[in-house]
Amino acid sequence: MTSERSIPQIVGARAGPIWRLALLGAALSLPVPGLTAQQGGVESGCAVCHQELEFLRQRTSSLGEARALLVPLDGLHASAHQGLDCAECHTGFRTFPHPEAPYASSRSCSSCHQEERAEWGEGVHGSVDRTGASCRSCHGTHDVRSAADLREDAAARSDMDQRCEGCHETSGLPSQDAHAGSAACSGCHGSHGISHVDEPHSRVGPDRQAETCGACHEDAAGAWGQGAHGAAVQGGLEGTPLTAYAVPVTGAEEGHRDLPTCGACHLPHSTLSTDDPDYTVRASELCKSCHHEYADTYMDSYHGQATTLGSRASATCVSCHSAHSVFPADDPRSMVHESNLVETCATCHPAASASFVAFAPHADHNDRENFPLVYWSYRLMTALLIGVFTVFGLHTALWLLRLTVFADGPKSDLPKEHG
Repeated sequence: MTSERSIPQIVGARAGPIWRLALLGAALSLPVPGLTAQQGGVESGCAVCHQELEFLRQRTSSLGEARALLVPLDGLHASAHQGLDCAECHTGFRTFPHPEAPYASSRSCSSCHQEERAEWGEGVHGSVDRTGASCRSCHGTHDVRSAADLREDAAARSDMDQRCEGCHETSGLPSQDAHAGSAACSGCHGSHGISHVDEPHSRVGPDRQAETCGACHEDAAGAWGQGAHGAAVQGGLEGTPLTAYAVPVTGAEEGHRDLPTCGACHLPHSTLSTDDPDYTVRASELCKSCHHEYADTYMDSYHGQATTLGSRASATCVSCHSAHSVFPADDPRSMVHESNLVETCATCHPAASASFVAFAPHADHNDRENFPLVYWSYRLMTALLIGVFTVFGLHTALWLLRLTVFADGPKSDLPKEHG
């Protein structure tokens, strides 16, 4: 376990007089370590001690303390702080040997990054009643990458995401996720002012998901916002009561937990690409979680049964209703409005006509009032099947009875023919 003593205490307490004199002579023969890291400050001055693990080990009480004082130059040269002098962060260390505290200390990150510190303090990581994540635990110490690198460099994003997963072990994106390797944790959750998903102002909360996802998926977010699903979350579309839409609205008092947000339909940490053959099938499964009454009738149709048996060509919910521009069937903008049905069905059935689209994909065979033909046809066919199986079942039973019980019955009285 690393000692809690300061850096000068660790080294100074272990260095004998001979070592002090030797190192003092070496330090005096080198350029003053007030230069930048690239110009020679670290490499020609500080690195004399802080690049030598064995030397640091001899001057400290444990290997952990020695490694804490080791500063790899490779990481520092790639750091956002590469142009800074060591003494700008580690004040009071210019004089050799390093003076005892309180004359020597390391400045906090907030001395330069005040805005980020304020956001962090208001977020979940800076909350005093939770296990907080410090600047160092997320950004490192000497290998701090710039914000531009974290946005543009895939390796830097991956390294930062791995640090997030160091605490959030079960939240990493699986390899099949559409965002794996392209979207960083901070891209969705934010960088410093990260809020819990259940909090209203969270970037991934229901009220802000369209804004967050829309930063990359602008067209999809816009279409969703104008559709029935967006209306359910936002509180109504053009003054239309939410009861006009076939979506649940009871979750409004519970923080929109049951409302159709981006995450509710796409599952944020296991998002399938739209090119994935299982995408539309899983989308239909998710549609069922809200639209129970339509799910049952869909599964009774040819489309639903073909999909259940593994077809990836059969129409699903998204095929007919669209993914984001979803409107009630009586809305002229809906893909299933009577004025758009021929065009919608023609995407799979090129010969679709007005009579073809008269087919009712959600006909309920138990609804005699709205679907009398389907209702009576279902019952007639059910009665016919029961009757046929009953008659032929009885006929088969009697035939088996004749072959077994009455196999040795009375002989025929007809005379035998003589040859």
